[in-house]
Amino acid sequence: MAWEGRKYKHEKSENFDEYMKALGVGLVLRKMGNTINATCFLEKNGDEFSYHTVSTFKTTVVKFKLGVESEQETLDGRKVMTTYTLDGNTLTQVEKGEKKSVITRVFSETEMVATCIYEMDEAKKISFYRHLDYPGLSSNQSKILNPFLRRPWMTNTSAAAPSGGSKGLKGIVAGGNKRYDGIVDCVKKTVKERGFFGLYRGLSVLLYGSIPKSAVRFGGFEQIKIYLVDEEGNLSGGGKLIAGLGAGVLEAIFAVTPMETVKVKFINDQRSKNPKFRGFAHGVGCIVKQEGFSGLYKGVTATIIKQGSNQAIRFYVMETLREWYKGGDKKKETPKLLVGLFGAIAGAASVFGNTPIDVVKTRMQGLEAAKYKNTLDCAVKIWKNEGPFAFYKGTVPRLSRVCLDVAITFMIYDSFMDLFNKFWK
Repeated sequence: MAWEGRKYKHEKSENFDEYMKALGVGLVLRKMGNTINATCFLEKNGDEFSYHTVSTFKTTVVKFKLGVESEQETLDGRKVMTTYTLDGNTLTQVEKGEKKSVITRVFSETEMVATCIYEMDEAKKISFYRHLDYPGLSSNQSKILNPFLRRPWMTNTSAAAPSGGSKGLKGIVAGGNKRYDGIVDCVKKTVKERGFFGLYRGLSVLLYGSIPKSAVRFGGFEQIKIYLVDEEGNLSGGGKLIAGLGAGVLEAIFAVTPMETVKVKFINDQRSKNPKFRGFAHGVGCIVKQEGFSGLYKGVTATIIKQGSNQAIRFYVMETLREWYKGGDKKKETPKLLVGLFGAIAGAASVFGNTPIDVVKTRMQGLEAAKYKNTLDCAVKIWKNEGPFAFYKGTVPRLSRVCLDVAITFMIYDSFMDLFNKFWK
């Protein structure tokens, strides 16, 4: 089979929603499935075949023998009895369960066309996959593939990328191998290649790390602050900077560095032609196995500098704006919306203050980190090879993400502190 092992990337589907609805798949899963642009390939080992489906939503490997019926689970969770047959370059899959479907895949050098027929309602879906070694479809077809035209339900989506995803996209934009011409182009290509949920690559890593990161940051700031306030409980400008710096250093060591390293490696892995991480635990295991635990602390120096300067700026601006609003009246409460506004201002100040450090940190934690001897060497090579403006790549997406992030974080922290103070006075 000349097409054995060749990878085919999903380009478009016809009648997807009607077909999945006939099978009884719910609206949420239908909409999610319609955004997934999976990569598929077939392998053979003796008389056993394995069909791989790789996507940001789910990665599956279905093993089968021709003509032998076996129980399998579909991507939407249905249990079916499945039989495969092969005739030349046509692979036919018959699924029998509460619903009976026939899936026919026709392989060629340039594409793979999958036709799915649900016999009871005569519902039919056709999916087109392009061989990754061949260029995309024609210009007329590409209009159909534009994700913002192809999926009307997405037209109300915000033009900006999701905040966490934007940071991931920023990391790619700022990376050494340029694939995107700015954040808008990055968002469009990501949605086209991987679907809307491709913007959320690395989300699980962010979720796992957010709680300890915030706990260390705010806990560290409050503890350091105790040793720096005067007899009246006031914190000087220098004290604000030192307390913020200390909080940033602590979160860099205990939470941010391993989390950021894993997240950046996950994003770059999904960006590669042959993704190898199958999930959070598997990815972390691969990193530790290949690089040891020190592999989780790549770029620790750059991260300490970045987080230290970040929090020094943010806490200084935040505390100063609070004092300005209270005007010397310590009992005066700051409205939560105003806390959010102050947080956004503090976030913006930190972005403009240390984006160059963030760019260096991202390079040091990427898959190409081996190119650099250390943080200083990375900075020198960026300056020498790409010029000074390279240090400000990704400023716009980072600005939008950080302002929202810091605003929400300070509002939540303030709300919890009010709650705690009611119980522990």
